[in-house]
Amino acid sequence: MADIEFKPPGPGVWELEQTHFSRPATRYGSSIFPRAISKGFSEGTRRYGLLLETLDLRVVNDFVYGKFCPVGAPDSTSSGDLLRTNCSCCSVAP
Repeated sequence: MADIEFKPPGPGVWELEQTHFSRPATRYGSSIFPRAISKGFSEGTRRYGLLLETLDLRVVNDFVYGKFCPVGAPDSTSSGDLLRTNCSCCSVAP
């Protein structure tokens, strides 16, 4: 059996998303959920004046991880397939 390698989804602190995905995410769920929740979270925080730009979600080995992105966070140098729509704490956009 091949070993599964865990690579952090990006720079910063990431938390395993266990509220909506207590088990590995399906391909369908992991292709839709991260973008939708990031977009909705961003719109909600902006509307209510929270100092969070968005909740960045990414999938690693079928598990969903999240990172809160504060407003005005400095850009970082990361690469990869990001699911975030408009967070400034990473320089790569979808």
